[in-house]
Amino acid sequence: MRALPQGRRMLKEDGAAAMAQVARMQRQLRRIRKTQDLSLAQVAEQLQVHQVTVWRWENDVTYNPTLPHLQLYACLLGYTLRFVLTENEPRSV
Repeated sequence: MRALPQGRRMLKEDGAAAMAQVARMQRQLRRIRKTQDLSLAQVAEQLQVHQVTVWRWENDVTYNPTLPHLQLYACLLGYTLRFVLTENEPRSV
């Protein structure tokens, strides 16, 4: 296998780190929603989107929600988007 040039390798690593961050944010949103006993349909109705869209926000790392939608979603859950992005996930025991 041929080695990637330094710049391309860094881009690949940055992309992997970004995808991991997206996946962590998705888990946070899903965990908070479930903790608050909210269904996908309830969240979708409040945000005026389809419930499949909310499911994608929580589960599909290739789906790109808009920043305003993510901010509204976090606000609906009672949090800021910054909190959702930076708060550590609870450890499972």
